[in-house]
Amino acid sequence: SSEAVQGFHTELAELERFQTEDFYGIFKAMEGLPVVIRLLDAPLHEFLPDYGELVQEVGELTRRIEGDNRVDAWLNKGRYLVNRSAS
Repeated sequence: SSEAVQGFHTELAELERFQTEDFYGIFKAMEGLPVVIRLLDAPLHEFLPDYGELVQEVGELTRRIEGDNRVDAWLNKGRYLVNRSAS
């Protein structure tokens, strides 16, 4: 639809503005040094786990270790070692 096309162009213009600002910042920070900008990398979200699955997995692991006294002992040992090395 015409509305969808207009929305696409609006979002594309916003993306162009973001990229222009990013590139300007990169070039300014590099002060004339060569810069390589990789345009063909896959989007980051393709490498990240699904958020819902991750939350579910963390919840499951939390439930599994809550009643495990060994975990508390390991955490206490870790805290002890950190505190000992800090002093």
